[in-house]
Amino acid sequence: MILVAVLPPVLLFGCSGSSSGSDGGSDGGYPDPGFVYRAEQHAQVASDTPFLQERPTLFRTTDRLADLDVRALVVAGGRVWAGTASGLFELAGDGASFERRQLQAGQVSVRDIARRVRADGKLVVALEDAVELVDLGGGAGQMVAIPAAVTAVAVSSDAVWVGTEAGLYRLSSGTVEPVAAVTAAIRDLAVDAAGTVWLATAAGLVSWDGAQAGTFDSAAGKLADDDVRAVFGLESGVLAGTAAGAALVGTGSDRVLTAGVGSLPYDDVTSVWAEGDLLAFGHGIGATVVQADFQHVDHYHSLRWIPDERVTAVALEPDGTRWLATPAGISRIRLEQTTLEQKAVLFEAMNDKFWRLDFVSCEGRLEDPWQPDQPLTHWDHDNDGLWTEMQVGAWSYAAAASGDDTYCQQARRAMRGMMRLIDIPAVSFAAIGRERGFVARSFVRDDEAHLFSAKASDPQWVLVEDYAGEGHDYYWKSDTSSDETTGHFFGYPLFFDFCADAEERAVLADHAGALAATIVEHDFYLVDMDGEPTTWGHWAVDYLPVALDGLDKCLEDYDIERCYSSAYGGGWLNAIEILGHMQAA
Repeated sequence: MILVAVLPPVLLFGCSGSSSGSDGGSDGGYPDPGFVYRAEQHAQVASDTPFLQERPTLFRTTDRLADLDVRALVVAGGRVWAGTASGLFELAGDGASFERRQLQAGQVSVRDIARRVRADGKLVVALEDAVELVDLGGGAGQMVAIPAAVTAVAVSSDAVWVGTEAGLYRLSSGTVEPVAAVTAAIRDLAVDAAGTVWLATAAGLVSWDGAQAGTFDSAAGKLADDDVRAVFGLESGVLAGTAAGAALVGTGSDRVLTAGVGSLPYDDVTSVWAEGDLLAFGHGIGATVVQADFQHVDHYHSLRWIPDERVTAVALEPDGTRWLATPAGISRIRLEQTTLEQKAVLFEAMNDKFWRLDFVSCEGRLEDPWQPDQPLTHWDHDNDGLWTEMQVGAWSYAAAASGDDTYCQQARRAMRGMMRLIDIPAVSFAAIGRERGFVARSFVRDDEAHLFSAKASDPQWVLVEDYAGEGHDYYWKSDTSSDETTGHFFGYPLFFDFCADAEERAVLADHAGALAATIVEHDFYLVDMDGEPTTWGHWAVDYLPVALDGLDKCLEDYDIERCYSSAYGGGWLNAIEILGHMQAA
């Protein structure tokens, strides 16, 4: 089956001068009561073509990563490496877990890992006071002591560069030499393709070309600020991350990136990476991946994407896979091809967990949020009717588009619950000599334990004992609002048109007609058990003055609060609602 995305016709909303026939008191703003709504173009149809979807995997438990406190993360030599508070880890061949890589130094804290492997096949790992060269071929590694506290490492064609709290060191042929021209405390370092070493410091960005040092700062317009935390070497120049954003420096197309519209979603940059046309940024809150000069931006935060909000390191694979390190584990976000049809199948399977008394519940709780296959706990909601009708509408449309009666079976089950929202209150209304038609917000049943018993002391809940002789007591909730009725007059006609048989259509018409009749018979109010209109169930003329006559005319006859409430949405919206109600019924 191929699904299609159908976009509705564009509706032109009225403004001053956009229509004729009534001046309506329009002041050039929304709404214009003299406007006649009309479709301006045909519906647009798009085929369900494949697209890329992000799929996260969180390494957040010690069975997948023995030490979750990750300080460094790189893709180097075609492998993924993580440095933690207790050592070095490598992604296992099956991609499902990380395995500890034994270091000569033992289980010690890893400060940094070089982003490229040396020509001799050794991975350079920064420890607290040493550098370890790990032989990826299984041979003997090498430990090299560094005379200052190590903070970062990088590899060039002829040397290993070591950043420390006391400046820059060069390691070559087993010899460690200080770079006398660079003595500032180094936070991070990188080497670009030309061999220039770039250093992140608390006082700006420093470059070292082997002969002289250069300085780049915010005063010269090169950085967002001088608090530089991370660097990544490019073909030419560097990507630098700072407290206030990021910058491309020495690239031929330098620019400063700060948080804001059209740029980074957040500042407080902790780490950076570049791969192809992608730039990745770790932040104090979340991580960002930018493609092609901000033509596409992904910002990841919360447990949906990462094990902890603070991102300590980022890395990218050539295929665009994102790796994000945090103090609570690692996230891998892959880009996988999918279609809307495939996603619909997935969501339909998930939807089966949200049934409650033939409602499609809008909420649910897991005992363990990391075990989504466990049963959900549900409770009543003021909008049980509204949201269930939205799902009825979706299923009805799906059945019409696909010819698959499975969707109608789902919608049919939900409609049983929707009609009971009228039938159960009807028992209470009949007992006081009132007509049938009021629709409840929700109901609960006596086999729902505390969910049921808790309603006994709430005056908005009305008890119906042994409903229809089925052996169950119900509480139904009163004070129904106009958004609830809007939902019902959306779902009823769609199920009627696309799913119902002749017998069902008669029952549907009876229920929808009863609801519409009780509104009309009470002068366009939804009247509750106490004989008073519900708080929000009103479509009467005195609530719709702006939609009828405009704001100026309204103020001649009604108080300012009611007029301005109507002018800025209330009256206008309810006027459209009641037209839809009557058309649907």
